[in-house]
Amino acid sequence: GAAYAIAAAARRPELVRSLTLVCPTGMRQLADPPGAAGEAAYRVLRSPVGRGLYSALTSRAGVRLFLGGQAYHDRAAITPETLDGFYRACRAPGAYYA
Repeated sequence: GAAYAIAAAARRPELVRSLTLVCPTGMRQLADPPGAAGEAAYRVLRSPVGRGLYSALTSRAGVRLFLGGQAYHDRAAITPETLDGFYRACRAPGAYYA
């Protein structure tokens, strides 16, 4: 999220007074416009195949796998409430586009 906020602020600085960034990641990937491979990936992600992939990755099992492998050192710390919160965020209107 921080990398997108930075990109948005750079594109429309008149709309942003300040930013507070917590654990900003992804800035290197957004620093340059995507090349041919990146454009091809975006086309796939915008297609029905991409929607299906997003749906699979953001299933409860997919979210649990991500949290256990990327976000939490101790998988036991992933409570049902935590899983539900992340799952709901993935299913919120517009989440697919983030």
